[in-house]
Amino acid sequence: MNEGAPKSRHFSKTSATALKIFGVQQNHPTVDNTTVTQTTISAPLIPSSAISERVGQLASSISEAYAESEPILVPILHGAFVFAADLVRAIQIPVSIDFLAIRSYAGQASTGGVQILKDLERDIKDRDVLIIEDIVDSGQTLTTIIDMLSARQPRTVEVVTLLNKEIRREANITARWIGFEIEDRFVVGYGMDLDHRYRNLPYIAEATTPPLHHPN
Repeated sequence: MNEGAPKSRHFSKTSATALKIFGVQQNHPTVDNTTVTQTTISAPLIPSSAISERVGQLASSISEAYAESEPILVPILHGAFVFAADLVRAIQIPVSIDFLAIRSYAGQASTGGVQILKDLERDIKDRDVLIIEDIVDSGQTLTTIIDMLSARQPRTVEVVTLLNKEIRREANITARWIGFEIEDRFVVGYGMDLDHRYRNLPYIAEATTPPLHHPN
């Protein structure tokens, strides 16, 4: 879950070409009550080549860890769907896949309270469950998800996250598999969005001064 967004935003000249190439419209300002604001998308912080290499490494480690099992992979929608798609295709053991869609309902910064928009369709009792996240920030929401799934009596519950923002951690939680450690930046691309845009960027970039609300 991507949190801690600043309030004002604008486009940079260097981002305009990349945004156009990847189908992002740069001239759609967001209205925040009385203020019209715009967003700056940085050059790639993590290029697609680095992401691809790291996803392969994570998949190999996960395949080894679950060699004697058939885990249920649970991507958290919507931010993790691109990461999950690449990860699942690189995993070399049998897996099952189910999806959980949630929304934090406590404002800009997550407090752990979540609303379930789509629940799992499968019974996870006595199964190994691997939660797939795009980013672990404060950890409050993820803690709530783990507690909810643990109540259904799985054998194990582990987490793989593409990004880890340790500096903002509030909950005592650690993902077993981490793609990249990042600083306290608001990022988009590779499935992560800003007002439902930028998910299709094939790399991860910083979004400067996004709006108050950032859906998952």
